[in-house]
Amino acid sequence: MILKIYRPRPAIEDKNFWSEWHRWLIARNLTGLTELLLMVLERIKLWFRFLEPSKTDQIMQEQKSKADLKEAVINVALSSLVPAVGALLLFAIIGLFFGSIANSLFGSISSEMGGVLGGALGLGLIVFGIIYAVMIIVLEPIVLLVGQGISFLIAKLLGGKGKYTEQVYFSSFVTSAWNIVFPLLVIPCLGSILSIIIAVYSIYLNYKIIKTVHQLDRLRAAAVVLIPIAVVLAIYAFLFIASMASYSY
Repeated sequence: MILKIYRPRPAIEDKNFWSEWHRWLIARNLTGLTELLLMVLERIKLWFRFLEPSKTDQIMQEQKSKADLKEAVINVALSSLVPAVGALLLFAIIGLFFGSIANSLFGSISSEMGGVLGGALGLGLIVFGIIYAVMIIVLEPIVLLVGQGISFLIAKLLGGKGKYTEQVYFSSFVTSAWNIVFPLLVIPCLGSILSIIIAVYSIYLNYKIIKTVHQLDRLRAAAVVLIPIAVVLAIYAFLFIASMASYSY
């Protein structure tokens, strides 16, 4: 009886491996979970294939008919779970750390006070981490839609012929792939180097997307990508100069 319940999964060498595997999953009501996992893995595979210079144009041609805003939002929301969970874990660790410190400091005065303050501080940071994680999942798709909307308007002003849906859909591949590698960005030194590489390569990929989707020449496609970046940098420079000037007074 026990051996039947815990029957091992079929070995890959079995002649009817996939049919046996499917029956094994059905017996344990795991088919839905497996299909969901396979769907997610297929999406991730597509995102990273898009990053390959030799595959970018090919994928845009293959996926052009499948371009959909809903799919773009799903891509970004799904991939944003990685940085969201990372942020939540970080705040949880910080909360536990500072909670234990508060407990130690105030515990010498009153054990009850130390426990209450330490618990409140730790729980507060964990709750903040949950809110921050939810904000990441909600805001990333919005930022994608708004940011690509601005680029789309600039492309149209410069003679672009493409569709907003296609531009957002392909851009979601880039955003989603970088979300997956987010944990590597928190590694000291390596994270800083990767951040620079990702930023530069993202500009290049966005240039290719704009050029292909809107059928623009190189100069106008580059302008569509660089104009928003230049505006953001100008705003940061203005705010920095203004803050320095007010500080000097």
